[in-house]
Amino acid sequence: MGNPKRVVRAFMPAKSTAAGLVLLPFTAGMILLLEKIEHPLVDDAEGREMTNEEVLSLLFILTRPVKESNALMNQGPEAFSDAVVEFAGTICVRDLRPIGKAIKEHFGAAMETAAQPGDAPEKKASPATDPA
Repeated sequence: MGNPKRVVRAFMPAKSTAAGLVLLPFTAGMILLLEKIEHPLVDDAEGREMTNEEVLSLLFILTRPVKESNALMNQGPEAFSDAVVEFAGTICVRDLRPIGKAIKEHFGAAMETAAQPGDAPEKKASPATDPA
């Protein structure tokens, strides 16, 4: 007997896509990369709209292994920026708005079950006691 589909989906969510590109699951490593470049997705108290450059740098990070983006960032901001510009050359302008929407949904789904600072730890169920 196989696993129920809902259990499989809980541990292996459907792949998200943006402009035909598969978005990798958000990881703690990706969050660290976004913090490193002070990306507004993780570092914007004002909640402003992202610029095209910010959307494309986020899409760049979400479509490749953390190790690759981190290596580019370690070469300096120009190396990362140049790679994002080259990547942007493959994206049609008409896809920018749908990409931004897809990324917001992808991030929202990832954060839906993430623990937040200040969350109370889950209480362990105590074993039933026998009153006898």
